[in-house]
Amino acid sequence: MQGVTLMEPVLAKAARKLGIDQVAIRRLNAPEGKADYILVDGKRGHCTSAFIKEALDCGAEQFKWDERKARSGKRNGSKVRGVGVAMSSFLGGAIGFDGLFVIKPDGRIYIQSGIGTLGTESFADSHRIVPEVLGVPWEKCEITWGNTSKNLPWSCVSGGSQTIHAMTRAGLAAAMDAKKKLQEIAAKDLGGKPEDYEVANERVFRKGGGPV
Repeated sequence: MQGVTLMEPVLAKAARKLGIDQVAIRRLNAPEGKADYILVDGKRGHCTSAFIKEALDCGAEQFKWDERKARSGKRNGSKVRGVGVAMSSFLGGAIGFDGLFVIKPDGRIYIQSGIGTLGTESFADSHRIVPEVLGVPWEKCEITWGNTSKNLPWSCVSGGSQTIHAMTRAGLAAAMDAKKKLQEIAAKDLGGKPEDYEVANERVFRKGGGPV
């Protein structure tokens, strides 16, 4: 995004010199759909979606761009007001990260967190999905954080609105996998099929039988 402050004024100047509308010139160059944007492991990666053209159209309509650009640059006493357009990418969310926790015999869940903290408590709160899926109170969870010697998971950077999207999803995937494993263990030890068992209220129990 920092590059926008350098490139957008250049694009605006080019549009004026070429006599092209500022919205139109940006629309010509706007990415669409799963647009390519970066190299990942030597291969061209892509974003999951890009709706810049729709955003430009919507913004121009709501701002009344055609009406206001006609008045742009006109002097009113000692003031001259101008209007312009700028657009930027913004990374919202990320994928490909890990969730990690341990269920110990003391009945508590020990969640490993590699999330950086910017004062938002996301290093802990993003993991609340784990006890929610497993039917365990949050009060019975311990967060292991800030010490790489304690085996922390691969986590996203704390920036660009990525943390909740990436790490809550990772925690959900880990919790769902753990729930499946608990059901498989119950079926192996007590008989039946894994889907015959429920995980809730800090217990694994046969459906219809209630937690014990």
